[in-house]
Amino acid sequence: MEAMRNLDSIYDVVGLVSTEPTTNKVYDTLPRMTEEQLLAIPDLSAVAIETHINDACPTALRALSAGKHIHLDKPD
Repeated sequence: MEAMRNLDSIYDVVGLVSTEPTTNKVYDTLPRMTEEQLLAIPDLSAVAIETHINDACPTALRALSAGKHIHLDKPD
């Protein structure tokens, strides 16, 4: 996510979907939204998915079903 935020001429990071608090400053200025709100953004073409291993594939499939390209990070 930090790399995408640093490449703002290429990426426009529009929001964060998370139910967990974060201590990473990279996320501080991002608006929080639901997954449904994020996937409903009309001009949004891609979604970066950074989540727990059990949630990665289901989340990616929902984004693909909404017509979005995905960037799926391998969870730790």
